[in-house]
Amino acid sequence: MALSLLDLLINLALVAVVFIAAGLASAWALLKGLSSRWAVLAGALGAAAFVAVFFFATGPEVSGFSQLEKDFEAGWAAQTPLLLKSGLTPETVELVKGFALKYFLFSLPAWVVVGCLMAGLLSYYLASSILRRITLKVGQPLAFRLWVLPEFLIFGFIAGCCLKLFAPENSPGDIWGDNLLVFFTGFYALGGLSIVSFYFHKWRLSLFWRAVNYFLMFQFSLQTAALLSCLGILDVWFDLRKVKAIPTGENNP
Repeated sequence: MALSLLDLLINLALVAVVFIAAGLASAWALLKGLSSRWAVLAGALGAAAFVAVFFFATGPEVSGFSQLEKDFEAGWAAQTPLLLKSGLTPETVELVKGFALKYFLFSLPAWVVVGCLMAGLLSYYLASSILRRITLKVGQPLAFRLWVLPEFLIFGFIAGCCLKLFAPENSPGDIWGDNLLVFFTGFYALGGLSIVSFYFHKWRLSLFWRAVNYFLMFQFSLQTAALLSCLGILDVWFDLRKVKAIPTGENNP
């Protein structure tokens, strides 16, 4: 129990340092007068820089992929009897394990990048809320409901689909395809969430009903992520909010 609590505290401390790194980078970008996109990107790069430094500082024997694979196998071996006892067949358990290997363990780089992007987005709003009370250099942040994703990035998603279709199973191309699909699913899920936020605001839902809807949405995280990603992708062609570009001035919350 003590060891688990210690691990939890260490993980929370690492997450806190990641957000501090992201926040400092976002604050620098805002003070330099850079746009919202660049401030978010700066925060994401700040988070990624800390992750990279931590990875190389701890060494491959602690944070390397081989160690993660060993931890995964050990954890899966402990969970397998519980899954079988719950009624799953051995074949289903193997399918679930294969899915977890492909889209979680082998796609870990994509998950790290998505996490850094989310850290950059959150740090942008946190840094904006603090700095705009201190200096006139920083204005009101762009409302989340008005974010528009760069259209050209859809080609990254298309590249991931092509690799999955044509690369041999478990080949380097297939693994690249998995990582691209995981990243862009998360990326466009953020875009889809922005669209949902836009319509919640347009329909003038109260804070209570917005919280209830968000809570219900995230009870089905995988299904919700898939639906939000579809919204984000469709927005590239159909402009679901009729917003042609990210506004450049201040906007109402």
